Amino acid sequence: MLKIDGHTHTQFSPQSHDEDAELMIQRAIAMGFKEYAMMERAPLPAEFADQFGGNTELRQLAAMSMDQVPQYLEYAQSLQRKYAHQLRIHVGFEVDYLPGLEGWTINFLNEVGPLTDNNILALHYLRGRDGKLWELDTTPDDFATGFGDMLQFPEHLFKSYYSTLLHAVHADLGVYTPRCVGQMGLVRQFQDYFGLPRTLTRDCEYLVIRVLHAMHARGASLEVGVAGLYQEFNNELYPLPWVIDRARRMGVPLVYGSDAHNVHEVGRGYYAVEALLE
Repeated sequence: MLKIDGHTHTQFSPQSHDEDAELMIQRAIAMGFKEYAMMERAPLPAEFADQFGGNTELRQLAAMSMDQVPQYLEYAQSLQRKYAHQLRIHVGFEVDYLPGLEGWTINFLNEVGPLTDNNILALHYLRGRDGKLWELDTTPDDFATGFGDMLQFPEHLFKSYYSTLLHAVHADLGVYTPRCVGQMGLVRQFQDYFGLPRTLTRDCEYLVIRVLHAMHARGASLEVGVAGLYQEFNNELYPLPWVIDRARRMGVPLVYGSDAHNVHEVGRGYYAVEALLE
């Protein structure tokens, strides 16, 4: 089995702590990886600000700016060339599904699509308080503000998340529609903090299976993300192990993702999930 890290970040990420992606690539080579995917969260459209309900400062740290896109792509492509004989490097973006803003996403993908070869479909935002979009990958306090009503009935939170994810997978985002779903189950990031149930109701399980069927029909792969194992209030994979098993049995390709933002996170937890990938 080819050793691949399908989800890493660079110094262009507001969350990268200024670690140079070249050092991360050198680490991946030393660990025996054969393929390596660099990506950043795609810029958010200006119109998104009107729909966003969360912490403005956190929103500004969530994604790169449009001004950074050319610099990021130029830098990533230079590393592709430099390490071509040692590592196959993919370049792309984490592209958020933003309900009602699909047109902007299509235009962005049409612009960067010819320059990328590994884009991930992400769901970082969900409708919450006041009908606004709230960040899932945030702080516990911000999460509680945005989804407090649903936290009283976790099934409602999970249904909302997986229903939206199903819409995301079905969405036609054009020729360059991302072909990998990343961090499925991010809604569980604070499960230990809020005491969320670790199992899903039958209705929610059915939604998950519908998402997997939609992915299979579209030829999409599923990221087996280990970042959740290292998050203080999650301590679990993205997605849950039974989802990974079901996806594998359905023929959905699985791709390990470290979601590394610095050198020591590259390849983390790989051996813990290697058997799940086979």
